[in-house]
Amino acid sequence: MHSAAEISEKTGVPVHYLGKVLKQLVRSGILRARRGPGGGFVIAASPDNVTVLDIVSAIDPIAHVTRCPLGEGLHPAVLCPLHRHLEDAILSVENAFRSATVGQLAQVLPRGAECPAVSTGDA
Repeated sequence: MHSAAEISEKTGVPVHYLGKVLKQLVRSGILRARRGPGGGFVIAASPDNVTVLDIVSAIDPIAHVTRCPLGEGLHPAVLCPLHRHLEDAILSVENAFRSATVGQLAQVLPRGAECPAVSTGDA
């Protein structure tokens, strides 16, 4: 378990903003929280089973363009070329986020460094 203050200190994310993000991650089931002395936050599942897309979707889901960027209204089954490129870019980002897990990202930390949001053991 790691407190919001500990995570803030290690990540450099302001604790006020981090608190809001952590609350959303708890609501989505990605993190577990425990109040009181010795409490804090811990990842709810194996870091290898939580994707970056899971986290992004819990905090601020990626929006798809629903109206033609050229002002042509809603497209039928075939998108205009600009809309198609935008949708392909969005899908590419989603696929990249879907293929990256928290466990994989934690492995790129310098030797001996601990990612506070990935700790699965109780302190």
